[in-house]
Amino acid sequence: MLLEVREVTKSFTVRTGLFTKSRQEVLKGVSFVMGQGECVGIVGESGSGKSTLGRIILGLEKPDRGRVDFSKDKAGSSLARSVVFQDYSTSVNPRMRIAGVVAEPLIGLGLNALARKERVAELLEEVGLSQDLADHYPHQLSGGQLQRVCIARAIAPKPSFILCDEAVSSLDVSVQSQILDLLRGLKERYRISFLFITHDITVATFICDKLIFFKDGMVVEQFDDLAMLPRTENPYARQLLRAAHFLEKPFARRISHG
Repeated sequence: MLLEVREVTKSFTVRTGLFTKSRQEVLKGVSFVMGQGECVGIVGESGSGKSTLGRIILGLEKPDRGRVDFSKDKAGSSLARSVVFQDYSTSVNPRMRIAGVVAEPLIGLGLNALARKERVAELLEEVGLSQDLADHYPHQLSGGQLQRVCIARAIAPKPSFILCDEAVSSLDVSVQSQILDLLRGLKERYRISFLFITHDITVATFICDKLIFFKDGMVVEQFDDLAMLPRTENPYARQLLRAAHFLEKPFARRISHG
């Protein structure tokens, strides 16, 4: 086991009137586990609480109740974690060159300037970018290239876990496919565990090993075998599958990773 989320709840204060406020429960006892090298998808519509859960898992917010536990390495230290966000344009400092963006996680690792430069070149190559882009600024890159830069930065510290929060939803469909292929290759090569938060079930079934259907802050259905998806009895899961036309075509071919 790499990650265990246990009975996590979270609420926020919202204004209900000119002088009144109330607490709105966003997460309602969320629990699941994932293992090393797995890609688990959390699928749900906007406002379902997916991103709030992601921030809690990353430690950016604290749950009201419940726990998020990551396994430790052999020395007892926490495993390295990274994140790739939806908005690649605001995820990087526009005043930094690409080399500086990718090198950010390397600061403090004891690498000299030459070693950092060589590592940045390796990382850019790893995500399918030319080393010549190292001296460019973010605005000089396309959206797909910039998201590859964000992925290079995410894998720089050699993490065991990467959270992707709608990581391809802002990209053109053709570019989405390229980025998903890249992420799948990294997962297989380095046994990185990915938690893939998305509203797009087509994207989720392309890259994920397991799926969690999320609605109104709760896990309403979970599948460890994607071939079983058409057998779901959950109305919400069936609604998402039907909207993506997954219940209309031979399903085995739709989820093939070949």
